[in-house]
Amino acid sequence: MSKQNVVVLGGGGSGAHIARALSAKLDQSRFNLVLVTLADRYVHMPALVRLTVDTPDTKYLEENALISYDHLFIGGKGTVKVGKVVSIDRDEGQSSGVLKLEDGDTVPYAFLVVATGSKWEGPLSELNVSNTEGFKASLKAWRDKFAKANDIVIVGAGPVGLELSGELRDTYPSKNITIVHNQELPLSDIYPDKLRKGIVKGWAARNIQFVFSDSIEGDLADGATTVTTRNGKTITADVLVSARGGRPNTELLQRLGSDVLDENGRARIDQYLRLANFTNIFVAGDITNYKEVKQVAKYPGHVSVITSNILSLTNGGQPKSAYKGTFEAVLLSNGKASGIGYLGKLWGLMFGKTLVVMAKSKDLFVSRTRGLLGA
Repeated sequence: MSKQNVVVLGGGGSGAHIARALSAKLDQSRFNLVLVTLADRYVHMPALVRLTVDTPDTKYLEENALISYDHLFIGGKGTVKVGKVVSIDRDEGQSSGVLKLEDGDTVPYAFLVVATGSKWEGPLSELNVSNTEGFKASLKAWRDKFAKANDIVIVGAGPVGLELSGELRDTYPSKNITIVHNQELPLSDIYPDKLRKGIVKGWAARNIQFVFSDSIEGDLADGATTVTTRNGKTITADVLVSARGGRPNTELLQRLGSDVLDENGRARIDQYLRLANFTNIFVAGDITNYKEVKQVAKYPGHVSVITSNILSLTNGGQPKSAYKGTFEAVLLSNGKASGIGYLGKLWGLMFGKTLVVMAKSKDLFVSRTRGLLGA
């Protein structure tokens, strides 16, 4: 009897870790483990914002935050297929199916994990560059753009926009930096006002300006030196950066049924993190419709549940591990020497720059992540 495939689609903050966890325990005599990924390396997302700005850490991060898949599988028990998947198909009358790639290749699956992440705008959109050298070149283009600018406008005061502004301020003490956000305070109202007001205070202390309850649509026109907000405010701008947050990358799931996605384009899941109405397709990371802020720090919980359930199914059992979520928390770097944090336990715990710098800002969890991925 030929071996079947357990396939993980997406090699990011949830997919790569699921592939590694499965490699430790999957019965290799009966199953092949395959990671299918668009890019030829893992990108450690918390470090990506700093990589778009020219800092003393640029060389270190290029060497360490872009992580090869060479040692991802424990004992080498798995293979990596780099390519763009254009469709997920099911075999007629069967639960198994096949991934079809742009180059014409196919990858059959008996069990599938879809962890395709988010689609980003601005500097984070460079994640779509498939080869590492091209990716580095794209990041350098952003560094050069920021270096030449005097007035930088960032659209979105979520974690990406806030941390980008802090990195820019570290490198460029005198440039004008403005963040335009469509709410009354930074982040979203899932977080308490004491955190959001603390962000305003901490970022304003570094001469980072905010424009709240407003937005900017589109890009900076060629040759333009100003942008106009929805409310009619004119802001001087050499560079306009979209940091509006990611959108779920779920187009591939659409052909599996009209009811697999919710109204926000996220994958409907059951308690076992399986795609709704499917027994052998699991969903992880940003694309699930589980009600939680999408953060890579939460995805070890996804990894544990999905790995346990796939192992049970491959051994003839039923899924037993249910995903129950966790509390909300956030650590925001404001450059390397400042930041703010929040832990949604007890009465809501706030953290100042000392803890945030120690925990995150200096290394951005790069060393820890490399260890977790066997690098």
